[in-house]
Amino acid sequence: MKDSRKFALVAAALVVAALVIGIVCQRTRDGGGVTTAGVGSPCDLSSDSVRRMTRRDFVRWAAAMPYEAVDTLAGRAHGTGATGISVHRVRGSDSVTRAQIQDGCLIARIRSTSADAAVGLGAGWTYVWADSTNPYTATLVPEQETAPVTTSELAFLPGDPAPGVIASPRYICSDCGSDWCVYPKDETRLPPEMFVGEPAPTEPSP
Repeated sequence: MKDSRKFALVAAALVVAALVIGIVCQRTRDGGGVTTAGVGSPCDLSSDSVRRMTRRDFVRWAAAMPYEAVDTLAGRAHGTGATGISVHRVRGSDSVTRAQIQDGCLIARIRSTSADAAVGLGAGWTYVWADSTNPYTATLVPEQETAPVTTSELAFLPGDPAPGVIASPRYICSDCGSDWCVYPKDETRLPPEMFVGEPAPTEPSP
């Protein structure tokens, strides 16, 4: 009798644990401000989920992702001032599909020695979120909170852009599965309320 009671208690505890794990994973997938339940995949959050997060929660989630060491074959900056910029591909972005990026993926983080409004970078780390809002967009989220969040059109190319393909004189290439993700393809601009609880953005100084 005691053995059967112990078995029932153990079974009930396992069911409760499974339910708790399922809830935590679901909350991590859907955003809701929960960013510490697990590292997961760079495409775990949907674009809608990201827009329900605060900027700080997004940065915490993105900072917890594993990134590759600097490799110019996986990411690099082009144009004047590129020497102070290093591109770190998020681990796993070399196998993402276009369909995953369409729904939203973290694709890279960029280290810059100084803020660079022309490219959308803050001083220190800037995280790059890609989705299909316009129709494909790169959103750059600086860790430096005084630097604005900016977006630009995202291009998919098989290699370095040919002259004239990219309107912006300075841009960044990073590995996105079978393509290069290239941004900004055009001028950077301020996104409409990318994160909840953020004050209305102001135009960056020229």
